[in-house]
Amino acid sequence: MSPDRNPEERLVDRRVSVRLPIDFEVALTDHLTHWSARGRDFSPEGCSVQADAELKPGDELRVELAPAWGAGTLEVDGRVVHATRGALGIAFDVARPAMLEATLDRYDRLQLADPSLGLLATRSPRSIAWHAILRSGGGTPMSREERRFLSFVDGHRSLAEIRRSLGADWESHGHLAIALLHRGLVRVGEASAARPVPVARANVRPAQAERYLQQAISMRDSGDRRQARLNAQLAASLAPDDLEIAKLLEALAD
Repeated sequence: MSPDRNPEERLVDRRVSVRLPIDFEVALTDHLTHWSARGRDFSPEGCSVQADAELKPGDELRVELAPAWGAGTLEVDGRVVHATRGALGIAFDVARPAMLEATLDRYDRLQLADPSLGLLATRSPRSIAWHAILRSGGGTPMSREERRFLSFVDGHRSLAEIRRSLGADWESHGHLAIALLHRGLVRVGEASAARPVPVARANVRPAQAERYLQQAISMRDSGDRRQARLNAQLAASLAPDDLEIAKLLEALAD
């Protein structure tokens, strides 16, 4: 059934974990250059930073997070996934279990230090129905892409209609829907009968993702939720559009 016939079709947050809005010191290094930066949010899989650096999507970096939250300096390899006038989105290389375990430890320490952030992590929405109406939530956008996306949020257009209006720019702007929702710049209003745009179905689950998923289920059933979450996150990193994996992660976050 296509999305315009199925009201249950949703835009799902492809990020494994909710990014927590915090301010922290970051050092970025490529092969030749070092930059000081300010982190704006953090999750085990990545962060957003503000830096006076000429970087572009695809650039690989060494990311050094300053000591905080009861832990020492953390260094992790990362890759720029979007860059707009110094506002950078960086994905960590968490394919190695040891590195993911280290960033997960930071994430857990942050929530323990500030319970309100832990509450945010468990209650933040992870998906939006394509037929839902988006309304402005107030606040000030940071980037040109955010301003462009918000220019279509008029309280009448559905998410699907906004996607249609953005056209080819949806590929670089679509992630903002949930990001702006988390920051309070967008809120979801009453659903409409608007016709959502069809969304490509997820590919067949990779064999390694299936193995991680089965390990996660086994760990969950045995009561080891932390190890279950670790395996589920590894599965999600290999199959980010897999709804079964996403639902398991959501259940393990409770």
